[in-house]
Amino acid sequence: MFIHWTLTDIASLATVTVALISVIYTILKGRDTKTVLAGDASSLKILKIKRCPLDEKKWHEMKQGKKLFLFREIGLTVIAIVILIGMASLLEETIMGNYEPFTISSGRVIAIFAILLTYLFLAIHMVYSFLITGRSPEDARFFVFQEADVLVEAEYSYLLNRCREVLIVMHAKHIDIDAKEHCLEAYLSQRVNAVAGRMKVQIEPKEDNIYLLKVNFCASSTALFLLLPLFPKEEAKSRAINRFIRQLVGKPEMIQDKK
Repeated sequence: MFIHWTLTDIASLATVTVALISVIYTILKGRDTKTVLAGDASSLKILKIKRCPLDEKKWHEMKQGKKLFLFREIGLTVIAIVILIGMASLLEETIMGNYEPFTISSGRVIAIFAILLTYLFLAIHMVYSFLITGRSPEDARFFVFQEADVLVEAEYSYLLNRCREVLIVMHAKHIDIDAKEHCLEAYLSQRVNAVAGRMKVQIEPKEDNIYLLKVNFCASSTALFLLLPLFPKEEAKSRAINRFIRQLVGKPEMIQDKK
């Protein structure tokens, strides 16, 4: 089996791969729209946000798992490309009687090559992005953490409604509200860049109009991304809580009709 790649073949493969990477990367980086709860920005004051870092052992386990996952995916991608070339060349020789050097110029081959290379690039990018978050759990606590507490100043009715609006923006399918217990619980739906699961927001009164928000997230065991070591439960939990905090601290805007 001979392999012959021309500059045209390589350029075609690069063009398709870059285009595919751009589309998928844009989707993965997409964020929720801003909170659209009408009101004065001074109605809610953020007094403190504290994220509790992971313990040292768990942090190193996650980093090691990411590295092993990346090495495995690189190996599997290389094997898949070799098998693809071998099968395509074999079909060309046995069925079509073509004994010319194998090229990747055919559409059926270049599409598979582009998908494999795109997946490999995204895996490398996501693992690299995780590894550079910090050398210690304390450095990385903004991205991966055990729990997060948010201390706010606001009227209770406004705060309760604001939390509900945030959950709606986060694509909550169902929301349970218990005003007496100061608690909201919602099920967040699966998205391309977010894992499905149950989010609970506990509002603990501290002083007059000062409350402590304890946000917790339990990822669904059937969520697609949880099947991959690339996206462990701890990271899924941290991502979901960060989404909530990002929406909560965002400046409210008046609702605009989209026609």
